[in-house]
Amino acid sequence: GIRINQVNDGKHFDAVLDCIGPGNAKFTTKLLGLDGRWVFYGTLSGLKGEVNFAEMIGKRIKLISTTLKSRTK
Repeated sequence: GIRINQVNDGKHFDAVLDCIGPGNAKFTTKLLGLDGRWVFYGTLSGLKGEVNFAEMIGKRIKLISTTLKSRTK
């Protein structure tokens, strides 16, 4: 598998834009640093998965979900 030091010289990311979703959750939480933002806008890997909430709380990761469609009034 990919290791964080192969992706960004071992530095954590401030934000991740994620269209893959649950299948990528473990890797995404590893990539994000303290106070990181995880913007979740797709479920290409499916609708269900596991998230390590202890890691998210410890790093104070903010999970932001959205869709890429226009809003209707």
